[in-house]
This record gives sequence, structure tokens and C-alpha cells, in this order.
Amino acid sequence: MKKSVKILQLFWPAFIPILILNIVALRQIYLANVDHLDPWKGGGFGMFSRINTRFFHVHLLNRGAFECATPSIDYTSHFKKIQHYPKYLSLEHLTKELTKKIWVYENMGRSKKNVTMIGKRKKLSPENTIANFDSVEIQVFDLSFNKQVFTLEPKLIRKINYLK
Repeated sequence: MKKSVKILQLFWPAFIPILILNIVALRQIYLANVDHLDPWKGGGFGMFSRINTRFFHVHLLNRGAFECATPSIDYTSHFKKIQHYPKYLSLEHLTKELTKKIWVYENMGRSKKNVTMIGKRKKLSPENTIANFDSVEIQVFDLSFNKQVFTLEPKLIRKINYLK
């Protein structure tokens, strides 16, 4: 008994990394199961456990009607972060920032129009029409596998709407 206590007193610093790794792993497992953290994020505890592909949609809402919109490539890193971990606070900050940007209708040919955001590298051209909107909505989806019909189906994880 005294020998084990003596060993513990002598080698207690060796338990610190073990304790830290367990805390990190437990936190990651908790966030993946409760708060929609991507299992592949944060070192990947359990990253091979399921099929996982996430995607997002951005909508501009104007008097109840919505249009799908394409954000600027300047925001690629922001959208990757919310795909991996769609926290409400991160979504709110991003939608708040997107409401301050200029969105335009771009002609795609043959009467097709696309709503895109004017970014840092893009200029407003005369053929573009500015899109009017009241709010911006971001939706984050995950795919779930339907075993009965062997299909992947989108599952809404989180969405947030921010008024202009």
C-alpha cells in the first residue's frame, strides 16, 4: 500500500496528459452528440463512425418570399466553420454580416437569374439588378441514410434568420 502511494506521489505529473486527453475526448463526444459538432472536427474521435456530408443554403427573404442566394467566395472559411459546428452564435454573426452586404441578380442567360453577393473581388456591373430583401436566412443540413430505401436524405440541423 505504501509503495503504490509513493509511486503516485513520485509520478503524478505523468497523469496530466492522460487527464487532458480524456477531457478533450469527452467534450468532443458530448458536442458531437448534443450540439451538432461534426465528428470529423477536433481530432476526429469517432470520425469513421458514420456517413457525414454537410451543406448549407442561404436565402434572401423579402415579404415572406425567399430566393436562394450564393455567397461570395470571400466567406468560404466562414461557411466551412458553420458546416463543421453550426453554433447559434456563429450563425447569428454570419447572417448579421451578410445582411450588410450587397446582393444582386446576375443574368445567367436564357432568362435565368442568380442571386449572388458582391464580394471584394467582384464589381457591380450595369446589367446587375440589386436584390431587395428584409432578412437573410442560413440553413445547415446533414445527410442521413435511409436504410429502407437506401437513399441519402437531407436533414435540417440548424437555421437562423436575421432581419436587416
